[in-house]
Amino acid sequence: MQKLLFLLLVIPWASTLAAKAQNDDKAITSGPVKKAIKSTGESELVELDEQVVTALSTSTSYGTAVGNKALKMDLEQRDIPQSLEVRTQQMLKDFGGTQRTDDLGKTVAGINLVWQGNGGTNVPMFNIRGFPNNADNFKDGYRRTGGRLTTQDLSYVEQVEFLKGPSSLIYGNLDSLGGLVNFVSKRPKMEPIKNFDFTIGQYDFYRGTVDVGNALNQDKSLLYRVNMAFEDGNSFRDFAHHGTQAFALALSYRPNDRNQWNLLVDYTQSVLLGDFGLPITPLYQQLPTTLYVQEPDYDHTYVWTLNTTLEYEHTFNSQWKFSLGFSSGLSDWEEFYTRFTQPKPGSFLLPRHMNTEHVLWNNRDFEAKLNGSFNLFTMQHKLLLGMSYLENDQLLNKIRSGGFSDFDMRAPVYGKIDDISHLPEGILVVNNYTLAPYVQDLITLMPKLKLMLGGRYDFVRQYSDKQQFFGVNRSDTQEDAQFTPRAALIYQPFFSTSLYFSYSTSFAQRINNLLDDTQRYKPEKGKQYEFGIKQTLFDTFSLNIAAYELIRSNAVVSDIRKQDRSFQIGEQRSRGLEVDLSGELGEHIRLTASYALTKAEVTRDNVMPAGTERYGVPRHAMSIFGVYHFTEALPGVEVGTGMNYSTKTQAQMPNTFEIDANWQWDAMVNYQLNKIFKVQLNLKNITNERNYVVSADYGYISPLMPRTLSATISANF
Repeated sequence: MQKLLFLLLVIPWASTLAAKAQNDDKAITSGPVKKAIKSTGESELVELDEQVVTALSTSTSYGTAVGNKALKMDLEQRDIPQSLEVRTQQMLKDFGGTQRTDDLGKTVAGINLVWQGNGGTNVPMFNIRGFPNNADNFKDGYRRTGGRLTTQDLSYVEQVEFLKGPSSLIYGNLDSLGGLVNFVSKRPKMEPIKNFDFTIGQYDFYRGTVDVGNALNQDKSLLYRVNMAFEDGNSFRDFAHHGTQAFALALSYRPNDRNQWNLLVDYTQSVLLGDFGLPITPLYQQLPTTLYVQEPDYDHTYVWTLNTTLEYEHTFNSQWKFSLGFSSGLSDWEEFYTRFTQPKPGSFLLPRHMNTEHVLWNNRDFEAKLNGSFNLFTMQHKLLLGMSYLENDQLLNKIRSGGFSDFDMRAPVYGKIDDISHLPEGILVVNNYTLAPYVQDLITLMPKLKLMLGGRYDFVRQYSDKQQFFGVNRSDTQEDAQFTPRAALIYQPFFSTSLYFSYSTSFAQRINNLLDDTQRYKPEKGKQYEFGIKQTLFDTFSLNIAAYELIRSNAVVSDIRKQDRSFQIGEQRSRGLEVDLSGELGEHIRLTASYALTKAEVTRDNVMPAGTERYGVPRHAMSIFGVYHFTEALPGVEVGTGMNYSTKTQAQMPNTFEIDANWQWDAMVNYQLNKIFKVQLNLKNITNERNYVVSADYGYISPLMPRTLSATISANF
């Protein structure tokens, strides 16, 4: 309670400072320019009167964008004591018109795909630093709880931010212990935008996008941007198909230099054949990667998602800014699917049962933030004060058949569909409420030494009501209050070099257990120690190195011995070394490369033996991708190539067998026909490798795409 009172007292004190600074400041940009700092973004970064005024924006290069949306604070990369990798629009274009988040994720050290899905939804599941992020995803810094039960299209996304390590200081009660993925929306610009793309690929793949924007009035105080997309395609997997339509509107109103309103709306709907891949069995390599083990006439998913965000920003002066935001996310997920369990050892007979699910998600996220800088006792402070209120409602209706039907994976016969309409319907209602003040301060102790301190106090209340849900009738309410601190020391011997050591914590409340009618889950907690180096090379190239130890207690894992049951593990630990390199070498080369050494295992538990490795986490993983831009020899031509490699991974916990190593070689070439039109070819998995990822929490192995060719024509007016 003392910590909470401290935070509530600090907020009005900082507001008083902001008001005083506004009276003392004659104009937002007044004062002599002391030093200019090079920026390749759309806005110039300058230092005024020893105070840095940052107009952060995205970039078309590989290495100069800044991830201010995920951090909720305007900071340069060198001042961030945490691993943050930003993947820009340019990199997304280089990977081709298929527009997939997992293409970006595989270029980041410590990010491992655990489920790809059958297109359409485009919300892949990752392991980040050895732990899953499948319960939360983020857009513009607002939480989109629901995981795979949402749909997302990259047509309205400007860049993707991969923030590694615990982030409870910013986001509070958070499932994504190892890190999170934040999608940043495309926003209006002062200049007109007219972009059109059309992609055609193997397996009857078609995708078209439209991106237009302009000013709505003469003084350009009101701007708009509209993005639209459609996608339709099949897959290398038998019977697979999907279709997606997306629409997004962004409005920006700036009546004067101090005030700005932003409205962001996006709607996406997808229809697809549900595809869980293959069962977790050592015999997986003897099965065709195309094999569909569910029922093509029954298994379908229908999902739509509507996100709305309204933001207001008031700039007091060059040092202080206040922002207020409200974001709402609605998602409707209806799924008919054939679930399967593990076959008996050595058997190709797969037990299956039918399911229907209808899930309604409703998220409401309120954020109030005050960012500012000031001098106190000869030390410069960059302060973030915030208040967060989050509501999340979930309504799940589910029917599951009690009878099982065996499916022979060597001689598949389809059409064995059970009629489950007469079975009782299980209902699950979940309501989550979180209220949290938080504070973070970056203190310049000396010209080369900085200290970051922060803390957050979360009040969390969860309610759940089960009615015949897996045979359980139970209502439960649980309340928790948790303080999550953060501290970091940053040493910058040169402007291009930054060394840091950080300590951060996290927690996640658990309530929806299926253990029995009485036992509760304990809150999951995490803590991380991280040492890192951030180095700028050649002005446009960044090298980030991080070593960390991440400890997770009370983790919830699926029990493979009992269908739809889970249990808690005492303690898990992930240790690793990560190297990320990205940027531009002169005017000819764009390059990104990464390497990760990760060891994630159980360290203390009464059920799992110590030393049990986490599934889906390769010990070694590396990637490289580069593009060469010709100027004189072949003007208008760019060629690129790259590869990804990861070692074997455990298939499940407890460890019984391993999934083979993955490697993939890709290439691209594009040609600028004239000032308007460009054509591009992308060839993925050139050597046609059989690659797999595993999602043991859901009980399946997913085969990845074989050799695939796509062509994109783009028009930029």
